[in-house]
Amino acid sequence: MKTKIISIRVTEELKQKLERISELTGQSHSQLIRPLIEEKLIEPEIIDLGEGRYYNTKTDHELINSLGFMELLFWIYDKKFEPRADEIDEFYEYLIKTIEKVKQSQLFTMPFKDAMTEIGKELRISLEDESFHQFDFPNNDKLYEYILRSDVNMIRWYTDQELLIPFTD
Repeated sequence: MKTKIISIRVTEELKQKLERISELTGQSHSQLIRPLIEEKLIEPEIIDLGEGRYYNTKTDHELINSLGFMELLFWIYDKKFEPRADEIDEFYEYLIKTIEKVKQSQLFTMPFKDAMTEIGKELRISLEDESFHQFDFPNNDKLYEYILRSDVNMIRWYTDQELLIPFTD
């Protein structure tokens, strides 16, 4: 297939990074940039999981395979067994942003999103009240048990491709 030339503008800093990586890897600028463009232009597939849930092969894949999502799950687990107050504000803000991404996804059920909303509210309260900077689970055990035994349990590790995917029957 015949290729075409595309010209783009980048900052001097970005150009220098590209040149440095090109030099280190021995790859041309085109060889470095082409796969990045191809990856961004992949059209997502929307898979109906039933019960009003959908899996977007691009955005949901990025979410459930993200460090932020994993940190959120581990943080929830950690808070259940060791609810100490040792996080910084920026970490709570980071968790809130991740929760917002979860709530926007069509992958998770409404009860799961509602549980995440409650956790987000408690995180905001912890951020606002400087005299008491400790997170408490709303409705404590019930919410925690629901989160770790519901939608999260429907996500499985796919060893062959080394990624997380939603579980379907």
